[in-house]
Amino acid sequence: MHGNVWGMARRVNGTPEERWHAKVQPDAGGCWLWQGSLDRQGYGQFDVITDGVHKNHRAHRWGYQLLVRELRDDETLDHLCRNRACVNPEHLDPVSHAENVARGHGGWHNSLKTHCAKGHEFTPENTAESRGGRVCITCRNDASREAQRKRRGYQGQVPNGQKTHCSNGHEFTPENTIIRGTGRQCRECGRIATREYMRKRRAGA
Repeated sequence: MHGNVWGMARRVNGTPEERWHAKVQPDAGGCWLWQGSLDRQGYGQFDVITDGVHKNHRAHRWGYQLLVRELRDDETLDHLCRNRACVNPEHLDPVSHAENVARGHGGWHNSLKTHCAKGHEFTPENTAESRGGRVCITCRNDASREAQRKRRGYQGQVPNGQKTHCSNGHEFTPENTIIRGTGRQCRECGRIATREYMRKRRAGA
């Protein structure tokens, strides 16, 4: 939702500080509701003219720096009240972006789950922390083993040593199989590759 949910934005003259305060209305819950326009994410927008140029700011961030302190570029403000239209600095906690994401609705909801999507329980032994929240160790280990199988030439659940034919359809007979350190190789494929190499070499000469 965007635009001004309370009707037309107030047109207030004066300094940026006076204009900011004029667009704030406290509610019974302690939030300071922004009376100006909201962006598509529901945050208040505050336009300030600097050197003759209009620049839009997040109203809660601009107000926090006005009333509390300057924020570093790597700091974001977490709405403790979960009301994005609130600009009350007492409801805002400066944290890193990763921490803000983890605290958000998705991170909060994820923290309530007792099992992962595949049904493994989130026990202390089966839980790891990441930037995106909790991770199921069993699922992570399964994914790692599957990636190793694919790197070693497995296709699905069939190991390379159990295949009956090579990738080009030649049968792995004793006469057509070469055993090397990396596993089995098709002798016929090797012959074809050698003939093709010699053909290209002669053509180049």
